[in-house]
Amino acid sequence: MALALASPSLAVGDPDPAAARAAYDEAERLYQLGRFEEAIASYEKAYALDRQPAFLYNIALAHRRQFEIDGRPEHLRRARELYRNYLRAEPTTPRRAAIEKIIDELGARLEKEKEPPPPNLAARPEPPPQALVVAPRPEPERPSHTGWWIAGGAVVIAAVVATVLLARGRAPGTDGPTVNLGGMPR
Repeated sequence: MALALASPSLAVGDPDPAAARAAYDEAERLYQLGRFEEAIASYEKAYALDRQPAFLYNIALAHRRQFEIDGRPEHLRRARELYRNYLRAEPTTPRRAAIEKIIDELGARLEKEKEPPPPNLAARPEPPPQALVVAPRPEPERPSHTGWWIAGGAVVIAAVVATVLLARGRAPGTDGPTVNLGGMPR
């Protein structure tokens, strides 16, 4: 048994890159599907198989996204701690400043989550929902037909005048003047 424990191939915690990669791929698929709780478990499995600091970063990110869904502050606390662990494992990462800013933002958000709501809002009950009232539409204005009446009357008058003038006129070839429809004597 002592030989089994001393053997490097059987030692607990030996990296298993192939299994870690499979767990990581599964975590990425779950993350893309928005199944963050399951993605967290798969990222953690990948980290247990191969302790790459990038897995810590991914787990923290998945916790932040899960907080957006369920609003449970423990996800923010866990994300903040994982980001800190990532910076301890990768102290020279080029993303250090951005991650430190995220850690500060998470701390401020956690403080805000601890604060009770303002007393005015907590004491005041929500008003009951009111029915939607739809105002009746105003009747559209009807167009005036006065213009049509005037035009129609003018046509009737013109027709009467033309009829009278034609009736008074003489047939062509007689001695009197005749009126043609153009209004010019012949």
